Order: sequence, then structure tokens, then C-alpha cells
Amino acid sequence: MIKHFRLATALTLVCALSLVLFVSGCSRDDGDAGSNTTSTSTSTTGQDLDLAQGVGSVAGVVVDSNGNPLAGVIVGILGTLTTTTNAAGQYAFADVPVADVRGADQDYYSEDMTAVLVTVVAPTGYLGATVAAYPYAQFDGSNDYTGDAAGSDVVSEGNNKVVTFVDGFVAQAVTAVLPELAAEVSGWLRDCDTGEALANLQVNLDFVATECAGNPCSDDIFYQTTPYVAFTNSDGFFTVSGVPVDSALDVLVGNYETDDFASETPTIVADVSTFDVVNNLGNISICEITDAGDEVDPFVVAASGVFAEGADRALLTKGIDGVNQPIVLIFNEPLDATVAANSVLVRDLTTGAYVDVASAVVDGNILTLTLVEALAQDIEFNVYLLRADFTDGTNFLDENAALDYDLITAAPAVVANQYVQVNLATFREANTNAEAPVLAQVGDNCPTAEEQLNAPEAEDRLQALYDADPFSGIGDIDVTTTELTFTATNASGYGIYYTDSDDGLIELTAGVPSVDLGVIGGTPVIALSQTGTNGPTQSGDFEASASGDLVTMDLTGFAIGDEVCITPMDDFGFEGTEVCIIIADIVEPTTVLQNGYGFGNTVTTGGVSGDDAYGDGAELSGESTLLVTEGGTPIFPVTPRLLADQAAAPSITEPAEIRGLYDANGINDPDVDVVGDEFQFEADIYDATSFIAWDDFSRVVGVAFSENISVTDGAAIVAGYDGTVGMIAEPTSLNDVLQQDDGDTFGHDADRDLVTLVVENVITFANIDDDAVIDFTDAVADEAGNVASTCANARVVIDDRMPPFVTLSYLDDDGLTIVFNEAIAPTDSDFVVLTSPDDAMDFAVISLADTTLSVDGLTLNIPFENLAAPLAGDFSRATLFSEDYAYAEAAYNAVGGAGALNHAILNTDVIEDLEGNAWEDFTGVVATPEFAAVDILGALTLTTNSPDFVAGTDDTFSLVYSFNQPLDMEVTFGLAAGVTTLTGAQVDAQFVFLEDTVGVNAFAATVAGNGATLSASGLVLTVVFDLTAGELELGDRVTPQFPYFYSEFAGGDINDPLTRIAPGPEFVTE
Repeated sequence: MIKHFRLATALTLVCALSLVLFVSGCSRDDGDAGSNTTSTSTSTTGQDLDLAQGVGSVAGVVVDSNGNPLAGVIVGILGTLTTTTNAAGQYAFADVPVADVRGADQDYYSEDMTAVLVTVVAPTGYLGATVAAYPYAQFDGSNDYTGDAAGSDVVSEGNNKVVTFVDGFVAQAVTAVLPELAAEVSGWLRDCDTGEALANLQVNLDFVATECAGNPCSDDIFYQTTPYVAFTNSDGFFTVSGVPVDSALDVLVGNYETDDFASETPTIVADVSTFDVVNNLGNISICEITDAGDEVDPFVVAASGVFAEGADRALLTKGIDGVNQPIVLIFNEPLDATVAANSVLVRDLTTGAYVDVASAVVDGNILTLTLVEALAQDIEFNVYLLRADFTDGTNFLDENAALDYDLITAAPAVVANQYVQVNLATFREANTNAEAPVLAQVGDNCPTAEEQLNAPEAEDRLQALYDADPFSGIGDIDVTTTELTFTATNASGYGIYYTDSDDGLIELTAGVPSVDLGVIGGTPVIALSQTGTNGPTQSGDFEASASGDLVTMDLTGFAIGDEVCITPMDDFGFEGTEVCIIIADIVEPTTVLQNGYGFGNTVTTGGVSGDDAYGDGAELSGESTLLVTEGGTPIFPVTPRLLADQAAAPSITEPAEIRGLYDANGINDPDVDVVGDEFQFEADIYDATSFIAWDDFSRVVGVAFSENISVTDGAAIVAGYDGTVGMIAEPTSLNDVLQQDDGDTFGHDADRDLVTLVVENVITFANIDDDAVIDFTDAVADEAGNVASTCANARVVIDDRMPPFVTLSYLDDDGLTIVFNEAIAPTDSDFVVLTSPDDAMDFAVISLADTTLSVDGLTLNIPFENLAAPLAGDFSRATLFSEDYAYAEAAYNAVGGAGALNHAILNTDVIEDLEGNAWEDFTGVVATPEFAAVDILGALTLTTNSPDFVAGTDDTFSLVYSFNQPLDMEVTFGLAAGVTTLTGAQVDAQFVFLEDTVGVNAFAATVAGNGATLSASGLVLTVVFDLTAGELELGDRVTPQFPYFYSEFAGGDINDPLTRIAPGPEFVTE
């Protein structure tokens, strides 16, 4: 509905009739209006000025509601002056007296202006109107000798005032918008209850305003309207014609109202805006206004004897207990006297029990409740009134919206809306003996909690652990948070303060907000912080919770050793006995990450030990590769770093180190400087002999923990180990580690806390015990005495990160054989390197493509196909396997390696074991150990045969030469490099057939060479001859025409007796 401002028609008529020849008007503030030949104005200084009467012109325009000018319309002003509008709808009046004066620089319009009304006579078919004009003259009082600013609207006190009037003004009247009487409004009236037509009812349309763009055209247009009336026919239909267009009207029906239409006037049942000529309002459902009777529900006005009201409960005065003094409720009106004892329920909230009602008596608007047993002091109780039983004869009991301590029950559903609940409490005597509470520190004892009170060093270590585990779901770790709880006593309030373990007592601070703990059955929480943005929340007071409620205090920014104290207070604010608690570490220790002994690093840096005797040799790490995904248990990598130098360790006089392996090889003298002795191996080389002799692999290792710990049950750790029995021993705590296990120190302040273990054999520990678990559950405790339970997951998983060692390697008739201490997983792209011990620049790279690996994965055989090319170059077999480093090794006796054996240096850097470990992964951590391989191949050997030849029958003859070293075709036959075959002509030139008579060549014309082919390994040469069937006989022979067969291993040295052999005549045999 459009709301419009109406000016009273009476005011319009009075103002119009008061227009006389002289200045007159209607004031906006209902002030007096008059006329004179002169006027008196009072200046802002209070001085009166005599002013001459000013005159001017008033002009205006008359248009219809569409903005079209209306010509010939009669317009009047001052009651006697009239004119008509021109074709443009314009009019003007001259010599109109002013209605008031204004200072030269005052605003033209203000709320106290007096208007002159212009009457627009209604033309045929249109509404008439009265509009306002404001004919004001201005004066200039600036010519004042006192020096007032020019144009000032204030005339100062003084003499000789000079006031100048400005005549000839033109006042513009408000545009007169006249709506045409051309609209029609119709509709049907229906009974709101039955829907039947309402006949013979008078319908009135009350004009509100003509609208311009949906709003009243102006507050200064006053329309001359008449009633618009119609009566409904038998169908309830009405039609009103001649209604102003583009106007807002209200539809009124006497003694009727509607629920569907919001109006301050009940009889207004609809409104309409006549922007259309025909306006049908459709069905209007209306209700006859009748006497509704008693519509006010009874409700509780108050409980008698209320001493104080809280937010949702009223406290009764002393003595009201339901027996000695009854409970009295006052209602807003008299109630039926049908209430019985079972109409009321009383619930004692303190004891959690219902209280039996002896009687419930209604007398007028008073309900008196008497209970079977008296209510105790200082208890809260609810009275439940059954709404159906509390009635005024018509209406049922309702809640009092103005009363804070009553409400209609909402839950549970079975009693929802059935009772009015009145919340009351009995009087309590003043408490003068505030009992002290018992403080307890609580919180999660597992290190997996994001908020915990733990040793400071645990924060970074645990954060790294959980960040590395993608399955942990644990966010930021805070080790400065814990909780204190106490059960509320009878105290009215409590004071809190704490002492910092470093800074001493922190005084009470004024202005700390109190915390309302008056929660029934809830768990109130107080927050204390030493890390707030406005400084520490140092202390505070809070109100008492209901006695018996649990109070929880969240502490943030605290440290181990801080003290929190609680002081109970009685009703008068006097303090009771203070109780204090020292904040302690309650979180269990657990294992954390460590870059285990160089794994994943290129330099040896990290965790170190303050004990010169031993350090951990491992570093704190956040690398996710160091975690198993199941349970986030840290992995303990057993790496070659455990074979590097170690300072003297507990329980071990000489810890295992790889230097002992090198010093024990068959040629080195441990007492002679390696570098200064011409015929000792350089560093980092061992042989089969030293590996067998290297039998002390014990070592002390360290497992990193989240904080300082002690071993409480070392036997349980050893017994619970699920790897090799006897592999670990002597669990010992070692805290505040500041030194590496080789004795080096760090350039930072980090420390580590460890449990050290003696490992019986670090190589077996890695290779055999891979995936075994060392479990510290129930066997270690932190400095606060917290024992690591199952939830702490104080375990580590052994991870094999030890690369394979070579135990034997020899060159023989099958190629180069390498035996490892564990199964390996070579690929075709892998390789090994043979280097001369005489000169590191003499080396051969040997491919592992098409090699053979034994079923157990321990023995690798590299065939001659892979060896021929590498050992046929500048670095021959004799160069690589140096006779200067020839010595016997009993380990090779079983494979034919008796006597002094030449040695070469074998590097297997890139070969991985089944766990993917290779020595190249630990470059910079431990120097790669190289192996002294041996040559048991010996001198070049030759055997021949002629398979499947039948003398006197076959027409081809094959002669097969077999060698133990690859044959060099280039040197032997003068062929181009890489050629491995002979043509028939080349065979004829190199081989001659003779009869059994010495020196007689009877077959020169009938035996011809077919060709010769060298096998891929270079070890077999097959020479084929074509002949006449039956021509060769047993005893005939083939005589080579070249002096020697040469081995590829000669490296071009034709004088090496080990790599050449002279061929002899071969006799035809079957």
C-alpha cells in the first residue's frame, strides 16, 4: 500500500478564505499570518527594523498528470486577483505584496517560510487544486559603519543602520498538476468466512494524492476533491466512474476489515493507483468487524517474595521453601478453580529429583503451592504449570514475554508447548567459609596431540616427524599448552595468578575481564595465555560455577615449572586457602626423525654429542623418505656411515670401522705408511683375504628421541627386538648430544637426545634385520617420569641402507666372476671398472649387459664378449692385473687360483642390492671400498679337434681351435680391426695340407679353403676346408703357416708369453 501525507481540507479552505488585499499566507508551522502596509522584522541581534512594504510578481503553470499544458484555466490569488492560463498553461500576477523578507545571503527556502496560496479552479473533467507560492523580498544590510561583512544576514547593534530593499522579485508557484476525471475502479466484495457475495454495501474511494513517477507530485499541491461512492449489486460487484487518473486512492467499506491488507485504518480494505483508465481490483475478501470477546491469555505476572531477578531465574526471599512458607504465583487475571496438585510439577535441579506437591490452590489470580518436603537453601528449582489446567474459562495459560524467568517448554517433544516453566531459586545464607578446590593438570599424554605441555626441544622434533608423514593429519605442534581442572566448591568466586618459572611472581592486573561460570550442568572454560597480543593475560577473577561443576582452564604459552594458583573467595570477597600447582610435562617421549648416519646427505653433518666418548652420527630431518607410512614410525637407516671412524664408544674398545678392512689386505703392512710404500695398495682397497679376516662388526648406534629420556627397562628393549637374537644390547640413554660420533663438533647449538645400543654386527644388522623393529614401549621415560606407552609409538624400523660388498672376484676361463655378500640386482646399463694398482689412469670400463647372475643373486659372471674390447685396448690384461701386486690368497684355491696372483682394482659403485643400495649413493659420506680382484686365467692355451669327420668319405673338413682367452684376429692373421672371419683364399694362404709322408703336399690342387669364423666370445676359431670325397685319410695333417695365435689381452704386445701360443701341425683324426 502506498502511504501518503494528507493536508486537511479545512486548513486549505481557511488559508484560501484568509487571502485579502494585503499580504497574507498560511504558515508551515501554523504560525499567525497578517497584513499591513508596513511590516516589522526583528534582527538576529534583537533590534527592531521598520520596513517598507515590498511587491513583486507570482507566476506558475497548470498541466495535466501527463505533463500537458492546460489552457484557459481560471487562476486566482489573494481572493480578488484572477487570470487565465495561456496556451502553454502559464499564468502570472503582478504587484503581489511580499509575505516576508530575507537577508541578502540567506537561503531562499526554509521551514518557517509563509506561503501565499494560488487557487486553480477545476476545469471541466479535471480536479481543481490550490498551490503555494513564496513571494519574499530581500534586503542588504551591509552598509553598516560597524564593519559587518557585506551580505551578512545579521544586523549588528549600533546606530545609523542603512537597509536597502530589493523590489521586483518573481516568485514561482508550485506547478499545478490536475488529474483528469476519467478513470474507473471496480471489484467484487466477498465474505472472508463464507466467500459469498456481499450486496448493498457502500464502497468509498478516498483520494490520497496524484502521483508523479509513483510518488505524490508535491506536498504544496492541495486538491479539491469530492467523495467517490458506489454500492455493490447482488453479486457483490461495484463500479466507481469519474475517478482521477494517475492518482492513489484508498478503498473503504464501513464496519468491515480485511486480514490480507495492512492499514492503520481498519475499514481501508484495499488501495489502487489509477495509472490505467479501467482498474479492476478483482475479489476483495473482507470481514465484518464484531466484538471478539476475551482474547487475552492468562499469564504469570510474578512470583511472590522475589528478592532478585537474574537473566532467567528469580531468587526467593529467606524462608520460602514450599512448606514453612508456600510458593505463591500471581497471574494477570482470575483463573478457574479447577487446578489440582497434579496440575503442577516441581523439579529440584540441584538434586535432580522431582518434589511432591501437597496442594495447589487457586484463589482468583493467586496460586498457592505447598510441597510435601521443604526445599533446601541455595538450590535451583523449576515449577511446571500444565497449561490445559490453568484457564480463564476461555484462554489457556501462556508465557509472559515481559518476565525473564518463565517460558513455554519446547523440548522434549512429548511435553513441548504443554507446560509453562517458572525458574526459581531458594535463598542462600552468606558464605563465609570458601572451600579450596583441588587442582589437577590434565591433557593428552600422547605426543600426537597438537596442543601439549612438553619439553621445548620436542616441538621442532615432533613437528618434523608429523610433517613428514602424509597420513598423520596432525597440524602445528604447540608444546606450551595444557589444561587445569578443578571441581567447583562452595566459593563465590576464585582468584587466579601464576608465577613464571623464569621471571618470578606476576602480580594481579586490574581490568582483566571476569569469566561467568554460572553454567548449569556445563563445562565452563577460562583461558590464560602468556602470549597474547596485548601481553600476558597474567591473572584474573571469575565468578563461581555451581558447586560440583567441572571448571576447565586452558593454559597457553606456559612452560614446565610455571606455577598456577587459585584462591577461593567467600560472599564478601574475603580469600580462603590458596592452592597451587606446578605445571609439569605430562607428554610421553617418542622416537623422532634422524638422517640416519649420512643417508640422504652428501656431507657428514648433523646430530652430535656432548659426551666425548660417543655421539649419534645422525641428523634431525624432515625428509618424508625416512618414514614408513604405517603409523608414522621413524625409519632407522643402517648405512656405511656406521663403518666410518667412531670415537671410543661405551662397552667397545675398538668400534668396527672400514679402515680395518683395508689394512688387512694381503699386501699391505698395517705398520707401514700406505702412501710411502711403493708396493702397498692405496687407501680404500680390500681383498678376499681381508674381508674374511674382518670379523669385528660391532658398533654403538644412537636412536633419536623427542626429549631427554632415561632407559627404565633395557632388558625389555633387547627381548622385544624382533630381529636377530643377540643383535642389539646395552640400551643406554645419552641426552644433550652435541658432538658427532667421530668426535667432530658442530657450529650450532642444536642437541639430540638418544638411546644408544651396541649392535653385534652392523652388516648383518642391515642385510638380515631389514624391517625389524626396535620397540621402546614401556621401557623409556622422560625427565618428568612419563613412560612411553603404546600411544607414543616409540619405535624405529630398521632399514637396510648398506650397499653390497664384493667378497671374491677373479678372471678365469669363464670371464670375470664377482661374488657379493648379499644378493644384487644389476641392470644392462650398469658397469664395473678395472683399474691398475700401478696407475689409476689405466682403467677399463666393462658393461654388465648380457651377464649371468646366479639363482641366489650372489655371483655375477661377465663373459668374454664383454671383456674382449675393454681389455684389448691400451690397458691390457697385463697392465690392469699388475704382477707388482702378485701375492697368494687362499680364498681362491677352490677356483684354481693357487700361488701368487696378479691383482687389479675392481670398482662396483653403481651395482645395487635388492633394496636399491649402491655405493655411489654415499659419495662424500664414506669413501667407496674397492676390491682387489685376481687373475687366475694364466697363459693362453690352445686345444683342437675336427668334430664328426669320417676319413675317406666326407667332402668337408673342419678344424676347431679353442682358446682360454679371446683370439686377436688382427694380430694373428693381419686382418683389419674388428674382422672376425677368413675367406677361402685367406685359409689357403694360412693353412697347408700334407700327406702322411712328411714334406709331400699331394693335395694342393684338390683341397681348398672354404673360410674361417671366430665365435662371439673370441674363444673358438672354426676353419672349414672343401675337398674331394674320400681324399683325406687318417694321418694326413694340416700345418699352419703363421708363427703364433695372439690373445686380445696382449694389448698389442706380441712378446708377452702369457698371451701368445705357437700352433703345431694338426693330424686328421676321426
